[in-house]
Amino acid sequence: MKISLELNFLSRVVNSLFIIFLFLFLFYAIYQTKLNKYLLYFYIFPGVLILIGFLINIVKSSLVSLDSLGYLSQTIPWIVFLIIPYFYQKNVFKVIDYWEIFSKFIFYTTIFSLIEYLLALNSYISLKAVETANGDFLTGKIAIFHKLSDGTPHFRFYSCFMEPGTFAMFLLPVICHAFYKKKYLRLFIFLTAFYFTFSLGGIFSLIIMAILILFKLKGVKKYLIVVALLFGAIFYLSFINESIKGAYDDKGNSAVEREESYSKTADNITKLFFNYPFGIPLNIDTSANQKNEFYLGTNFIPGIYLQFGGYIAFIGYIFVLMFSTILSLFLYLFKKHIYNEDFIVIISLLTLFPFIFQRLTIMESSIFAFLFSPYIIKYLIYSIDKK
Repeated sequence: MKISLELNFLSRVVNSLFIIFLFLFLFYAIYQTKLNKYLLYFYIFPGVLILIGFLINIVKSSLVSLDSLGYLSQTIPWIVFLIIPYFYQKNVFKVIDYWEIFSKFIFYTTIFSLIEYLLALNSYISLKAVETANGDFLTGKIAIFHKLSDGTPHFRFYSCFMEPGTFAMFLLPVICHAFYKKKYLRLFIFLTAFYFTFSLGGIFSLIIMAILILFKLKGVKKYLIVVALLFGAIFYLSFINESIKGAYDDKGNSAVEREESYSKTADNITKLFFNYPFGIPLNIDTSANQKNEFYLGTNFIPGIYLQFGGYIAFIGYIFVLMFSTILSLFLYLFKKHIYNEDFIVIISLLTLFPFIFQRLTIMESSIFAFLFSPYIIKYLIYSIDKK
């Protein structure tokens, strides 16, 4: 117990020092970055709104309980988001290919966890039981499994993620990257792993990705693509997915929780303005948050920003979300000459959009800043200025 408490305390100290360093570097980076009006209005300003919104509620809640300072970790992706223009102007992204690094990381992680997954399901290796705040799990060296009531592992492939749907979401960008970069071994491994996640939301987004890619391929009959994909989707949903759906429904009430998250956000969006305009009081314990009548759940992502960062963070998030999506759609539909690297970003952003209705997205991690932000910045600096 003593060792556990000491490690927990040490972890908090290290995290706190890291966040302090990021904030200090953020001030330096913004001061050193040359900002044109488009970059300032469409990128920096909404990012600052998100950061300020979270900080106001964290400071306000920490006056009641210092445990609320744990929410500072949620500001890290947006601090990095605001620092990226500095790295971009220093040409860091011309030297380091973060997409390739990310793709390789997911590739090797997927290979080892997939082997472990297949061995565990066939009882060739033993797993260790672990209790977490998110439920009971079984773990191997890399892969984790949801623990069923009879003590056996769930058949869905989690890899090293807390949910198979989250793993499917992170696979989508690297699937697109592997296709355009002609990394066919990676593509095969990624698609195999994707299948074993049995993620319905993931399948929906993969179909969107396939349509977006195929419609840009030269010499392909567009109507044949639509018909083939439509029949493929119907076949999957009607036949293959029946057994999956039954097992998925037995797992819990995640679908109900998502519906409640949407409805609560719609019902309370105006009420929060009069009761908690800067966000609800923050509690590290989820059960404590759930006792608040204005708690919106964590499945509908705009609701997360509204309840934890108030209207300030909510407005900033909606702006970043809509601008990146509309920019991607505009470039996809109207820009004639686009590099493959840009296509990877554009198609990935459009494909990942539906996940805001399901779970925390890539946008809530620093991966969004390193993989997607440089391309948004590029078009804000060059494409818009040339008009």
